[in-house]
Amino acid sequence: PPRSTPKPSSAASDVHKRQLRVGPDSAGAEPGPACYGRGGDQPTVTDANLVLGRLSHGTLLGGGMEVDVEASRRVIADKLAGPLGLSLEAAAEGMIRVVVATMTAAIRKLTVERGYDPRIFTLCPFGGAGPLHGAEIAREMNVDQVLVPLAPGVTSAVGLLMSQLREDNVRTQVELLSQSSPEQFVGVIDELESAARTRLAFAAGEYGLRTTVQFGMRYLGQGFDIAVEIPSGRPDLDAVIAAFHTAHERMYGFSREDQPVELVSIWVSVEVDLGVASLPQVDAAKTEAEPAANREVVYDGQHIDTPVFRRDDLGAGSAIKGPAVVEQLDSTTVLWPGQSGTVDQHGQLLLGVIS
Repeated sequence: PPRSTPKPSSAASDVHKRQLRVGPDSAGAEPGPACYGRGGDQPTVTDANLVLGRLSHGTLLGGGMEVDVEASRRVIADKLAGPLGLSLEAAAEGMIRVVVATMTAAIRKLTVERGYDPRIFTLCPFGGAGPLHGAEIAREMNVDQVLVPLAPGVTSAVGLLMSQLREDNVRTQVELLSQSSPEQFVGVIDELESAARTRLAFAAGEYGLRTTVQFGMRYLGQGFDIAVEIPSGRPDLDAVIAAFHTAHERMYGFSREDQPVELVSIWVSVEVDLGVASLPQVDAAKTEAEPAANREVVYDGQHIDTPVFRRDDLGAGSAIKGPAVVEQLDSTTVLWPGQSGTVDQHGQLLLGVIS
C-alpha cells in the first residue's frame, strides 16, 4: 500500500508559521497601512518605513496627509515583533529586507536570467516608494549608480506622455525554418506592416514611421520562444537562424546549433518617430544644501540622527552626503551612511554606491 505522507513535527510546523513574508497581497488605499487610520490591522512596508524613521513621523504628501506612527508601532509589535521574539525595529528592518529581496529577485529575472549583467546599468527607482529602497536594491545587485527622477511618483505617467506611438501586428506561423523559403515571408510581413501603417496614417504626414520585424523562434520541441529582430525586406534565413542561436546563448547560457529551429510567429511593429523628448533644466544651486530638519533613522540596527532635505531646495549641482533623507510631495529618497548624492542639470538625484 502507498505510504502516507508524514506530518511535519511541531517544531518544523512552528518554524514554518514564523516565516516572515511580505505580499503579494496589498493593503491598498482602503483600509491601507495601519498608520493611515482607516482600519488597517496588518503591518505593511509603509508602517515599517515609518517606524524606522525613513518616512516622516508627522505627515506625508508634503503635509497633506497625517499618519499615526503609534498605530504602526502597535501593529508591528502585536503581529510580528512579539510572535517572532524580536525588537520592534528588528521586525521592521526584517520586513524591509524581505521586500528588497523580492524586488531584487524581480530585477534578476529581467537582467541576469535574460543574459544581462545588472552591474552595467543604472538603477532608476520610481513610484512613491521606489526611492525609499533604491539604495539597498543597488547594493544587493552591485549596481554602481542610482538615478532618482525629478518626480518619481508620476514617472510612469511622464513615460506614457514621452513614449512613441506604436502599432503591433502578430501572426502565428509554425514551421521549420530549414524547410521554408524567404519569399513566403515577404508577403506576410508586407501585409502586417501595411495594416499597421494604415492605422497610424494620421501621424505619417508630420512624423516619420519606423518598422521593426521580429521572428518568434524556438528549438523544435521547446515550449517557449524568443523574439529576434531581423532586417526588413527579404529575410536571410541562415542569418535569422544564426541570430536565434546567439540570442538563446545570451539568455540561457547555451545554444544547440545542431537542432532544427522552428518559427512560431511573425511580429511587425510600426512606430511613429516623435523624436527624442528632452527634459527641462533646473536652476543651479545658489547655496550649499541645508537640511530642513533632523530626525532619528534606523540603519542596520543603528539609530542615527539624520538630516532631512526638501527636494525643492536642491538645485543643479547640489551635493549631499548620507545618511540623509530627501522628501518631496510624491516620494521620499533615503541615502545610507557612506553614500553620496548629487543633483544633475535636470534635477535628477544621482546616488553613488554605499561605502
